[in-house]
Amino acid sequence: MKIEGQFQTIISAQNYATIRTHVETCKRHDWNIVDVLKKTMEGNPYTLKEILVNQINR
Repeated sequence: MKIEGQFQTIISAQNYATIRTHVETCKRHDWNIVDVLKKTMEGNPYTLKEILVNQINR
């Protein structure tokens, strides 16, 4: 949680950075951010094989 422009804990800052990095990567590759985050939260993130096949099919 952020309080006045700062995070209350290091863990909160790390979680924010992890999610932000994930979202920025999705944007860079034109992936649907909601779908990628949903799969990740379900414990079933995209595999390297799925990512590579997706890039070839574009």
